Amino acid sequence: MPSNDYHFITNWRVKSSREAIIEVLSDPRDLVRWWPSVYLDAQELRPGDAQGLGRVIDLSTKGWLPYGLHWQFEVTEADPATRLPIKASGDFDGQGYGPLNRMGHG
Repeated sequence: MPSNDYHFITNWRVKSSREAIIEVLSDPRDLVRWWPSVYLDAQELRPGDAQGLGRVIDLSTKGWLPYGLHWQFEVTEADPATRLPIKASGDFDGQGYGPLNRMGHG
């Protein structure tokens, strides 16, 4: 099957503290509770070190198109307070980078 290259850029503004966002994203089970229309299942395959480096999460996801995606991500840097860099494999292959920037005064 031929592959396609994609580049996604999304910006999310969430009314919450950085700590609360990190807490939700740090437990793969919370992904399913947080966004059940996209995350169908999330399981930890490998815990990684004490800071989460090397952690591997197995995901079943879907979007608006009528098919699901099965993929894994591995945490590639241990700096959850400022960014969430991952390596994806499976139906998605590539790198992901999620900077956590504080906006405003709240």
